[in-house]
Amino acid sequence: MGRLAAVAMACGVALAEIAATQAEPANGGATIPPGTIVGIETTQALTSHTSHPDDLFPIRLVAPIVLGGHMLVPTGVVGQGQVIHDAHAGGLGRRAS
Repeated sequence: MGRLAAVAMACGVALAEIAATQAEPANGGATIPPGTIVGIETTQALTSHTSHPDDLFPIRLVAPIVLGGHMLVPTGVVGQGQVIHDAHAGGLGRRAS
């Protein structure tokens, strides 16, 4: 799995976990269950040369979040991801960490 894919997966999980930690949904809304898989895309390039732990980067939802047949979050909603780990690609036959 490439570094970008790992970052994107971490962001998706974080988005679902953050949404699920809200104690009381606002305006009679619903809470997104922990572990919900969401599809996101990064809207800026991420590389091990320019990205470092704790850096923030823009993300966009690529599919709506639907629960019980009701759309909770529409496609296109923007947010922020956070780099949690960086690793330079391996070279000369070495694997990246």
